[in-house]
Amino acid sequence: MSQIPPEYNLSPDNALPYYNPRHPRLSADSTGVVPDSLWFASDFLLGAGAVIIQPLSGMIVLIYDRQTDRWCLPKGRKDLGESLENTVIREAYEEASFIDNGEKQTGYRAKFLPLAIPSLAPSPDPLKKASLNCEPIYVTTQTSHLEFVSAEPFEYVTFWYVLYIEEGAIRDEGTGMVSEEQFEPQLLDFSDAIEKLGGRHQQAVVVSRAWRLWKETLEKNEGKLWI
Repeated sequence: MSQIPPEYNLSPDNALPYYNPRHPRLSADSTGVVPDSLWFASDFLLGAGAVIIQPLSGMIVLIYDRQTDRWCLPKGRKDLGESLENTVIREAYEEASFIDNGEKQTGYRAKFLPLAIPSLAPSPDPLKKASLNCEPIYVTTQTSHLEFVSAEPFEYVTFWYVLYIEEGAIRDEGTGMVSEEQFEPQLLDFSDAIEKLGGRHQQAVVVSRAWRLWKETLEKNEGKLWI
């Protein structure tokens, strides 16, 4: 896209240069296929994360961890019985708690941003192909060693969604867990967000593709978003 500097049109290979080249490639936006696997309940954890865009300003929400001096996207673990969609909305509110200016009593939260996502999910109406949807744009996997979750290594599978906040959104205080008190959400422009994420990190690739999808959707819909 012409609006995106070439250096920020990131490839997954930037984030995962160690993928096995002998595995068949998928699209240019993905790494190679993974071997067919079978994971028992105690060996995997599902989570959801968000790229939160403020459409009118074009800025992106990142979380600054004052304790580790690192930046990240809001994400977290799915609770028992919780849907992935509810997980990402909850995590976005807990970690990147922006609310409507003057409307705190309404419990305003980030919402799903409909985009032209090329999802393989079928339309509920086979005669009508949906042009915009809110499906995950990425799934990432990481082998994790979080001892407060499990004493043994496990696969952490994260589904990434694109959300949005309104122009007048302000930060809400005290919405996170005790372990998240050091998190400070900030609005950054695209290039700053990529830089803060380290450029070659998985999350930088997710932000880059979300940004491109947003710009592509704007072009296809003549600058209009269905929000």
